[in-house]
Amino acid sequence: MLTLELVPVLRAAVDRPATSGRVAAAPDRVIGRTIVHAVELPALDDAVLAAPRLTVLASGADDGWRSAMLSLSTDGGATWAAIGPSRGRATVGTIATALAGGPSTLVDRVNTIDVVLAGGDMRLHDADDAALDGGANLAIVGDELIQFATAEPIGRSLWRLAGLWRGRRGTEWASGGARPGARFAMIDPARITTVDLPAGTIGGEVGIMAVGVGDASTPAITVVKVDGRSVAPPATVHVHEVRDGVGEPVLRWTRRSRAGWSWLDRVDTALGEEAERYALSIPDGGDIATTSTPAVAAASLGGIAPGAVEVRQVGTLARSRAARAGG
Repeated sequence: MLTLELVPVLRAAVDRPATSGRVAAAPDRVIGRTIVHAVELPALDDAVLAAPRLTVLASGADDGWRSAMLSLSTDGGATWAAIGPSRGRATVGTIATALAGGPSTLVDRVNTIDVVLAGGDMRLHDADDAALDGGANLAIVGDELIQFATAEPIGRSLWRLAGLWRGRRGTEWASGGARPGARFAMIDPARITTVDLPAGTIGGEVGIMAVGVGDASTPAITVVKVDGRSVAPPATVHVHEVRDGVGEPVLRWTRRSRAGWSWLDRVDTALGEEAERYALSIPDGGDIATTSTPAVAAASLGGIAPGAVEVRQVGTLARSRAARAGG
């Protein structure tokens, strides 16, 4: 049997220089000022809104921006009511080139639009036809809702959009109205805040205030005129003059609906209003006739030529925009 006896050996400690170590901290990010846009839009799904609605988009040019607290004023800024925090950082900017008018019934392969995004880290992406049909790449340009198939970076924060789907959700009336400097914002359901307003705000103005960490002294405020476009039926189409069975002129048109935007086979789109009603007028004048059917005899127009008559569908809360023959 082997037996070992162990004796401790004491050695003097070795002197080594001390170190303060190295901090592995996350890089500081600038929070920056808040950018806020508010726009009255129709419902982004097939819902029929029972009250006018604002869509609010808050963002920041710096990548440290996270969110802002939102408030609403309906009395010119005398009082403000909190409506909660914004939902994420929206992709926003301005357009660098004017967007010419284009058809809402065909893909616009002629026009392109250059967009300057507010943040250098913001990105846009392509979408195929299936994704576009599902609602991808929806954006507000001025007052027109568009979708785009391709997004090409052409400079710092500068993107060129092509393959445009124009006048989405009944906003064809705004086509061609956007000029350089007009707002651009991606309508991402995960990054927008919707605010339902009292019906009495139609025809007035409301203010939206956004306050983030970097806005303590000067909050971001935008004022929106509420004209009821979020609850109005889309403008009628195919306004034309025909002859009835005895040869008398009749003005006819086709209604549209805010109750659904998809084509349904073999069924008509739901009315979406309490009743079917139309008002006929002359430009800058009062009503000259009303009807509950999408047609009216020219004889009931008081001698006014059918081609000079404007047709509006009367919705539950607001009228549609005017349409006229040849318009």
